[in-house]
Amino acid sequence: MGRYIIVKGPPGSGKTQELIQTAAETGAWIACHDRSECSRLFRLAKAQGTPIEFPITHGDLRRGAFGRVVSAILVDDVGALLRSLCKEAVLGGWSMTAGTAEVLICGVGGGR
Repeated sequence: MGRYIIVKGPPGSGKTQELIQTAAETGAWIACHDRSECSRLFRLAKAQGTPIEFPITHGDLRRGAFGRVVSAILVDDVGALLRSLCKEAVLGGWSMTAGTAEVLICGVGGGR
């Protein structure tokens, strides 16, 4: 079974930076809700000198339309992905097998 990491925190707390850093360290791909957000994250990583592959969209993820081998995926904005999968409002909630999730809580201003 895969390893799940949930990064939780308010806006501006460093969640996206954590995602970019993890992608750079592991070679994982980032999945964003749309192409403009993919571009924004890619530019942010490049400006910080953190090399990552150009992210894929949630739509690409749903369709399996990567055009390349993807061994690990980091999802930016899981709520948006769930809404696109369900095509309905998602109120929230998580259910995972015990022992498979690690929660990283970011405080305002960054860090874990």
